Amino acid sequence: MDTLIPGLLVNGQVVVDPKIVSEFIDTHAAQMVGYLAITGYKLAILLNFKNADL
Repeated sequence: MDTLIPGLLVNGQVVVDPKIVSEFIDTHAAQMVGYLAITGYKLAILLNFKNADL
């Protein structure tokens, strides 16, 4: 069984999960809901860097 480990926890309030994917799928959203459940946080941000010019 996989373990849920958030990418980044900010200020004890926000879960941030950076990804590099073509598109978000339902699994990504479900994962974020899981992160919120295990942390007790109320806000999550899902970022996609697939086409980012940094």
